[in-house]
Amino acid sequence: MILKQNDRAAPAPEGAPDVFWYAVNGTPAPSDFQDVAAFDDAHRLADGLAIVLAPLAASRIGEDLRAARAAVGEEVYLIAVLESALSPAWLERIIEMGADDVVFQSDQPAILLSLARAHRVVDRRTRAMDSLTDLMEQRNYLQYCIDNIPAPIFFKNADGTYLGCNRAFETITGLSSEQIIGSTVHDVAPQLLALKYDEVDRSLIASGGVQIYEAHCSFSDGTPRIVSYQKAVMADRQGRPLGIAGTMLDITERKALEAKLIRAAERDPLTDCYNRRKFFEMALALSAEAHAVGRPVTVAVIDIDHFKSVNDRFGHHVGDQVLCRVARHLERQIGDGNVMARAGGEEFFVILPGHTIASAGDILDAARQNIAAYDIACEYASIPVTISLGLAVHDDPSETIWDVLKRADKALYSAKNAGRNRIVIAA
Repeated sequence: MILKQNDRAAPAPEGAPDVFWYAVNGTPAPSDFQDVAAFDDAHRLADGLAIVLAPLAASRIGEDLRAARAAVGEEVYLIAVLESALSPAWLERIIEMGADDVVFQSDQPAILLSLARAHRVVDRRTRAMDSLTDLMEQRNYLQYCIDNIPAPIFFKNADGTYLGCNRAFETITGLSSEQIIGSTVHDVAPQLLALKYDEVDRSLIASGGVQIYEAHCSFSDGTPRIVSYQKAVMADRQGRPLGIAGTMLDITERKALEAKLIRAAERDPLTDCYNRRKFFEMALALSAEAHAVGRPVTVAVIDIDHFKSVNDRFGHHVGDQVLCRVARHLERQIGDGNVMARAGGEEFFVILPGHTIASAGDILDAARQNIAAYDIACEYASIPVTISLGLAVHDDPSETIWDVLKRADKALYSAKNAGRNRIVIAA
């Protein structure tokens, strides 16, 4: 745009925003203004990077100004053009009503200065909008990145208010990001869990650093899961905590696999009783604990009578059924706090911490009588089964558990030699 000033042309700066004329009543720009296009719908700019000169009639300044602002939009730099001078109070009022600047139509030097100011302001706005656009693009890119990470991600300020999350976090909470952002854990989790999470987060904010822990939780579909929380405190350059960033790794399947592997390492694959290795591990711990407080410990070795004949007559698959049935019955009979394991073949070990030889004998003899009282129904027949037992007390801490089991094993053979289906206590 070129504005005439005493026949001298004042060119607009290179790359300057467009300058338009907008009169509410449609009056064209005065001849003093050259190359000033009329502002209309075709010139509406989404970013508002334009300058508009809007003449205001003296009799309806407020009305014309509101109409002009509504027409050009809030972001456009609007210069109110007055026909005659007004008091400073009125000029201030016009600014308050929505104009960015005020000039008098006859004061062309002032108009040039106003346009120079407008160019400067719009140029700053342009740079600011460019920076904002760059920031938004970076933010959108980062959001796109975390949205494509399958693990739930969230971040919140030091007061516990969520500032952002990814789609995976929306999925597990069953809430949209609009519902999550601005809320707290009390809005996205059941109350009891929310209280626990809030306490943990406050502790992390106070101590700083990184926090990794596992916890049970329920996702939005109601399924119970095991999650590894990995959180870190975000701090400014002065070390002041700004908030927490965290991720949730669903480790349910991994924990289930670990449990299966542990069970496989500890259990006999046929009877599902503890195996020998696990028995000795537990027996050492239980006997040491009992001896530390002066409690007795009794061990037993149990053998199924005439088991070889069951295998020979009915086959090993029936023998396996007999083993499993006897094992389940013994486990029910010995009760909680006592440990049974398959030692191998048709033989079992039992440790009863806290039991004297007499009380342990009562428990095991009841089991012996119950097994002998009924036949075990298998694939081809009902098979009568009896067991023989050898018991030994572990009352000398200097004696190893293996030595005690040897004494119980000798007692077992005495029971078998004496006719089976009985208990013998080691000397």
